[in-house]
Amino acid sequence: MDLMVHYFYHLTYTTSNNDSPRPTDLLDHAALFAMAVKYRIPGLCTIASKELGWALYRDNYDPTCLAQAIHTAYTSTTEEVMELRDYGC
Repeated sequence: MDLMVHYFYHLTYTTSNNDSPRPTDLLDHAALFAMAVKYRIPGLCTIASKELGWALYRDNYDPTCLAQAIHTAYTSTTEEVMELRDYGC
């Protein structure tokens, strides 16, 4: 919720320092995307989707967090919401 509020004030958000991303960033981006869909915040949907895409291409994500992000992508949004599913989630 803090990241969503931060987005309202700054129109962006960060989950960690770009130089040292955390292994849980995938899950944070997926959860934030699901909240943005639920509350109909299209700009936040776009940013969270792109950030998750970048996090997927980094080599430091935790397989457990990846599994949880996939679960979030499929259970927290409807089938019509394809942004996270298009990344292979």
